[in-house]
Amino acid sequence: MKTKRRFKPSYLLMGAGILAVAAIIAFFAFIFYYRSSEQKFRYGLDNAVIYGRVNECIRGEYKGESMALSDFNANSIYKQMLLGHRQFFVSAKKTDEECVTVDFGGGYLLRIWPVDKDNMVYISFQWEGKNAEFIMNDINFAYISRAVSPEGIDNPNRPWEDAG
Repeated sequence: MKTKRRFKPSYLLMGAGILAVAAIIAFFAFIFYYRSSEQKFRYGLDNAVIYGRVNECIRGEYKGESMALSDFNANSIYKQMLLGHRQFFVSAKKTDEECVTVDFGGGYLLRIWPVDKDNMVYISFQWEGKNAEFIMNDINFAYISRAVSPEGIDNPNRPWEDAG
């Protein structure tokens, strides 16, 4: 007579343990990916600002006006990007007429759109053949658009045509 195999609770505990370990590994992989992509963005932005300042070729565009940005206004935009925090699972509508474009030269291009919520912007940054797109909070779009305006924040900007 054959004995009937019985289910052992230890198999259930072992399966739950394996699942828990897999979840922990996935969590840490996500954190590592998030931090490494954040570091790559900030590294690329650092290089863009340095390149633009050394070559004096930082151009800002907003609502059809193209301005050669002063160092102070370029640094103001840079500081806003460093102070912002990336957001996940937030969708946004983008229109080109509401876009602030900062061209640092050398293939570095930063585009910023306002999001309906306060102090949130949609960022697209291209550098060295890479592209990053995400939403950041704690960034004031009105401040950034003022930095690329003719008046600037504290220092005025020159029209791009006069910058040559």
